[in-house]
Amino acid sequence: MTTIADQVREIIASELKIDAAGVTSGSTLEDWGADSLDFLEAIFAIETHFDISFPDDEESRAVSDFDSLVRIVEGEVNAKIAA
Repeated sequence: MTTIADQVREIIASELKIDAAGVTSGSTLEDWGADSLDFLEAIFAIETHFDISFPDDEESRAVSDFDSLVRIVEGEVNAKIAA
């Protein structure tokens, strides 16, 4: 079974045109060679893939690493399932 983290990893790799092996726990935008526009495009792809919207809050605006991104996606997906 593919986890949310695995799916997020593949989306980031695809959008940023990097090897998915480089998208690991603790890795950051700088590690991926991404700027904020690149990352925003990856966020849009993640939102589309999971049919979610990132919340407009402090935590979401501060996302700059894989782990925090996955936490937010998991929270939004779980909230959608519970609704």
